[in-house]
Amino acid sequence: NEILTNAGDIYRDIEDVVLHNIEVSIQEEAEVGKEFYEFLEYKNRLIKSGNDYDKINKIMDDLVSRLLDPKGYDYQICLLDDESINAKTIGGYIFVHKGFIDFCENDSEIASLIGHEIAHNELGHFKKHLQKIIFVEKYELDMEMVRDLSEITSGFNQQQEATADMFGMDLVYPTDYEYCASISLFERLHLEEGRSPDFFENLQATHPSAENRADCLKNHYQINYNGTCK
Repeated sequence: NEILTNAGDIYRDIEDVVLHNIEVSIQEEAEVGKEFYEFLEYKNRLIKSGNDYDKINKIMDDLVSRLLDPKGYDYQICLLDDESINAKTIGGYIFVHKGFIDFCENDSEIASLIGHEIAHNELGHFKKHLQKIIFVEKYELDMEMVRDLSEITSGFNQQQEATADMFGMDLVYPTDYEYCASISLFERLHLEEGRSPDFFENLQATHPSAENRADCLKNHYQINYNGTCK
């Protein structure tokens, strides 16, 4: 873990220097999100009405209203007609698969999921992804080399996932939703995973294991809120 952390710190320092002068506006991020939205709409994969659709919009609006220093995204949440347990965000567009909504046991777990996706935007994670794409195009880098590098360092994105988890918990905390629900959600996702990954699986993973994410959030709440989640 120490080796992985140190390597990740070195990689991120280099990455920050390389990408520092590549400007990406919120509008540019939103345009990419809109393109993906229109693609899903064309494929007839979006659910635009119903109880789940209304629920996730209500939860998102509540969480966005809690942002203390919003970056200026015009958030829109989309429900995909897909039974897989997945969600993603692009430039303020949040795409949640119906399978993930069905997996959540209550509105608090849904709130923790949406708060996590909001966090990715507010923390500039997708912006950094676009900066990498622009950098590759600008300098006409060999795509195979970039892909190999991305595979080797993909595990370093685990830090982004962990910080988004904690930001999401902070966002849910002042609401009427149960802020510890994110922990129960990850504990059940861990059961879906079936086992804990070994060191090399962790190294190559884009996300921390659900088990590690639950433990990280327990520590975050204990250290920063002086409380305990059961």
